[in-house]
Amino acid sequence: IANALASNKSLERLDLSINNLQNEGALALARMLALELPLQILHVRFNEIGDLGMQALCHSLMWNSTLTSLHVSGNCITDASIDAIIALVESNSSLSELGLANNDFTMAGLD
Repeated sequence: IANALASNKSLERLDLSINNLQNEGALALARMLALELPLQILHVRFNEIGDLGMQALCHSLMWNSTLTSLHVSGNCITDASIDAIIALVESNSSLSELGLANNDFTMAGLD
């Protein structure tokens, strides 16, 4: 799917929620997002994405100028991804919405 999406030059919104993508799917999406496609909104909620997948997504989006909304709620993201999330928010000026609810963050990680 990621390969097909990489060749699509008009898709602006993609909802892959509840598809059991896990880290492997997130890594494939991260490679696609690095291509600077016109995608503006990406929902990957409830996909069992862990820290490896989230960190890959964050890294690929740091220089992306088209995505404005990313929703990764309901995954398996922990405090181990906080630094990558902070780096993404600090470096990406086009991202205006980031949904992180219902993950595995702790209060200690949010300090």
